[in-house]
Amino acid sequence: MTPVVPHAPVFVDRPRCQAIRRLATHTPVTAVAPPPTDPTMGLSWAHLRRRASVWIATAAVVAAVALVVSNASAERTAVVLGGAAAAADAAAPVPSDATLDGPTARLLAHNARRLGGPGAVLNRAAALSPRAATLIFLHGAGGSGAAVLAALRVVVAFAPRAVRAHLTILAPTAVAPPGRRLWFSIRGRGVDATFNAMEVAASAARIDGVIGREVARGVPASRILVMGYSQGGALALTVALRSRRRLAGCGVAAGFLPLVESYPSALAPANKQCPYYMLHGGADKVVPLIGAERTRNVLRRYGRRVNYQVLRGRGHNLLDLSLLPWVLRIFTAPNGLALS
Repeated sequence: MTPVVPHAPVFVDRPRCQAIRRLATHTPVTAVAPPPTDPTMGLSWAHLRRRASVWIATAAVVAAVALVVSNASAERTAVVLGGAAAAADAAAPVPSDATLDGPTARLLAHNARRLGGPGAVLNRAAALSPRAATLIFLHGAGGSGAAVLAALRVVVAFAPRAVRAHLTILAPTAVAPPGRRLWFSIRGRGVDATFNAMEVAASAARIDGVIGREVARGVPASRILVMGYSQGGALALTVALRSRRRLAGCGVAAGFLPLVESYPSALAPANKQCPYYMLHGGADKVVPLIGAERTRNVLRRYGRRVNYQVLRGRGHNLLDLSLLPWVLRIFTAPNGLALS
């Protein structure tokens, strides 16, 4: 039988225990900070996607603000350039090759000088080069030349080097009727719409004057391309069909031909051989596709060569990236500017 050994007595040092208890009670314990870690460690893909979406949204807001500031600056530039051009127009002689003949031509040329100059300018190229070319792009109803240039900046940025080196882009702003950014007044809609013939002729005379100034600057008329969007496309067609100068071509995006009843008597033979390019949205509700087809048929009836393209499912607004391949194809066409 194992003997039971009694426990040794435990002697407690009471003063020492009391001192330890006081230290534990009144001395603050300092927490040790964990080492820094990567903020992406331990996050799931869902968290990372949410963070990426926030970053992308922030970048989009910053880009939008920058675009608004850029457009405002472009608007101010357009006003300054347009005012200077209008002052130069006031001293210019009446063009001898106006759209119409006789007193009406002189009246329209006088009105064209009053309606402003070539407007905002983008990528002004030297006219001394034999490959120098000019694009005159006309905005739609309610638009402005500065807004057009904002869209065409992308085209210039993606254009071949030959285009950037030799191309000048002019974007006039409509100021007729007074107080409205319209090239001419329109009453009604669709096939029943009517147009102010005098305003159409006056705006066409103004653009013909812009072409004349480019010719005087050293750019041949055969290196000048007139294009337009919506109502600006209608005016571009009018200029090309009535001008006595042989142009490089005419481009129409979501446009139409006004005053169809005035043809063929108003036709000028100079641009019978120049190419006409038409781009239209298949779901356009402002200028229905039937209006574009009617314009195409009228042009072909009078012997014009029409390159007709329809963007299925697109509406009226074509001033976006969809315009890029179309414009670049016109720039590099062998029978057009051939800027390649």
